[in-house]
Amino acid sequence: MKKPDHSKVKKAVQPFFQMKFRITFLSIIITMLFRGIVFGAEDPDALLRSRGFTIIPSPQWVKLGERDIVVDGSWQVLSQVGNDIAVTELIRSVGQIHQLQFNPNGAKKIILSVKEGTVKGTDDSELIKQGYLLNITQDVINITGNSKVGLFYGVQSLLQLLHPDQKGTLVLPEGEIRDWPDLQLRFVHWDTKNHLDRMSALKEYLDRLARLKINMISFEIWDKFRFPTDPEIGVKDGFTPAQLQELVNYGLERHIQIVPNIQAPAHVQWVLKLEKYAHLRADGSDYQACMCDPETYKLFFSLYQDIIDATKGVDYFHASTDEVYYAGICKKCPPYNPENRSLAFVDYVNKAHDYLAPRGRRMIYWGEWPLMPEHIKLLPPDIIEGNLGASFFLGRIGLDVEENYITEENRRGIRQLIYTSQTASLAPVNFGGGEGDQSLNNLYKQMTVKSKRGNLIGSFAAGWDDLGPHSELYWLGWSAVAAFSWNMDAPKDIESFVAEFMVDFYGPQVHGMVEVYRDMDKLSNFWNRSWDEVVPIVPGTGATRASYGNSDGKYPFPHPLTAVTLPSPALPFTEGLNVRPIYAGGKYKDLVTGAKVMEQLATSVIYRLEESRMRAERNDYNLRVLLTLTRYMRHHARLLISMDDMENNLQTAEKLAATGDAYGAVEALLSAYGVGKNNIKEREETFNNMKVVFAETRVPGYLTSEKSYFGQEQTIGIDKWLTSLSDIILEYARKNKLDISQIQNLLTKNIY
Repeated sequence: MKKPDHSKVKKAVQPFFQMKFRITFLSIIITMLFRGIVFGAEDPDALLRSRGFTIIPSPQWVKLGERDIVVDGSWQVLSQVGNDIAVTELIRSVGQIHQLQFNPNGAKKIILSVKEGTVKGTDDSELIKQGYLLNITQDVINITGNSKVGLFYGVQSLLQLLHPDQKGTLVLPEGEIRDWPDLQLRFVHWDTKNHLDRMSALKEYLDRLARLKINMISFEIWDKFRFPTDPEIGVKDGFTPAQLQELVNYGLERHIQIVPNIQAPAHVQWVLKLEKYAHLRADGSDYQACMCDPETYKLFFSLYQDIIDATKGVDYFHASTDEVYYAGICKKCPPYNPENRSLAFVDYVNKAHDYLAPRGRRMIYWGEWPLMPEHIKLLPPDIIEGNLGASFFLGRIGLDVEENYITEENRRGIRQLIYTSQTASLAPVNFGGGEGDQSLNNLYKQMTVKSKRGNLIGSFAAGWDDLGPHSELYWLGWSAVAAFSWNMDAPKDIESFVAEFMVDFYGPQVHGMVEVYRDMDKLSNFWNRSWDEVVPIVPGTGATRASYGNSDGKYPFPHPLTAVTLPSPALPFTEGLNVRPIYAGGKYKDLVTGAKVMEQLATSVIYRLEESRMRAERNDYNLRVLLTLTRYMRHHARLLISMDDMENNLQTAEKLAATGDAYGAVEALLSAYGVGKNNIKEREETFNNMKVVFAETRVPGYLTSEKSYFGQEQTIGIDKWLTSLSDIILEYARKNKLDISQIQNLLTKNIY
């Protein structure tokens, strides 16, 4: 059978397949090119990282060329905006960070200019004015802002991109960046209830926050301001009006508004603690003021005015209505019930708004329980809700009620800030999760899920000062909120962002900081869990929130104030030196076991931090703060181990005494005494080092919450325990006719 001839068919279809191949190949090329552009637009973060560059926050649109551009002394800076802060910051930062001086006659040019409408990424006029174009070529770099603020942000992005390559040559990526923010107001929260920062430190924080394109600070100033209305309210070392205005002006120059945050009508113990204002306490508690007394409004609005006068140039005012649990409980108010409580809340907000609006301040408030969603329609539509998505009262109000807050605010036209909470203890905030569900994963959920439910105008990165932590612990969380606020589609995941943060914050030569943060989180959680909460003999009076009530309501009777402590080690309680240990195999044996693990972990972290200090290009002070905190946590672990050692020595003394070896028993007792003395010596060294490091950025006397950090260990009473043990040693030695003078000499000279 003759085989079929396919040649004619082949010749006939060949042009078709050739054409199809060309079309397919062309479509692939076009798709690849298009994907290159879209990839830049949709995932600029990944595109920059693929070339070894980072910008936090990630830009909206990036297109990169193939080459890196060398930046050296052949470049000059040409300003078309005069001596603007964007120009001076570019020159200053490059000189300070990279020791590079630009050449006024250089052949290559960095041109800074402002041209409205250069970038058109959004129809929102407030957002687009913050936009900029960054175009980097071999001989010319153009930084063009839609306004001066956009130009400033373009410079910040350039400064982040500029870094040395493996040969030490300063480089930038060839390409183009078009950028603008997703959210207009990007807040970081400074809370000063338990500390007072130095002016120089706050200015440095403003410089760092400007790098992140943060443009708002909610400055919760408490009593750290010398109010002209009543100088007794503020601490003697607080900011004067002139100093606060100086700080505000420094921020405004960097396009950051320092928005005053006054806690009222609740959380006002900073005012109502004074006897002269005791008559304004709601139901006798200094936690909250009577909201139905005209004098309350007269007092607080006079404080508002004091701080308005010292923050000229600012457009907002944070009239914090935080946790007004007992709105309307004052005897001067209508009957205390849920509806009147909510209406009292509404009345305060409206009066505060009516005071602030004519003075050119747009009001930010906390919209939360006990406000009823159905009363939101009674609020002014131009106020801003400061804590969208904060589920503070989960279990007290249903999720449907929380959802109704958002629905009613949207209906009323009230804009919101998406809220993330940070309350640091002894480790960097928002990393491993830690206590209180304040992990980066929770932050990610807030920014990517809950944010979609409201009518956002901005974000709020709360940095609560309840435990008096150092501000250096907040930078990871603050940076994450800054990143999501600017570009809510990037980064794509928390892990990649953390990696970028570490490189950007410390420099590319520093490795292992992710593990350091995670391990410090473990140490901090152990420290927090290791204490006992006890009820002292002194009863509560109801004058403070702790003894008055909680968010469920007023207690039926004043609660005693609790304290956090641990018991001192056991002591011999008979002439035979019998002892019942509580750490060495006793009630706290598991705590000691955990402490031994934590002591090793802390030592490992200390070595790694010291190595990081050798490699870090920037933020060495941050590493020093982490070091002193880790040494503090290691000391705490060693304290527990020491108390175990003390009791082991006491048990040895008991056994030797039982065999009649009085001399050996005294030696064991002296050994226990020596362990305690050595631990106290380490405590003093650790605390002193911590105070010295903190005092570099904080005013001495207002370093932190002294009780939580430096005073808590003393409640254990090791010093008193040693005095008691010394008496026991001498008494036992006398009864057993040992040389007392020799033992006294050993105790006095700390020779054991």
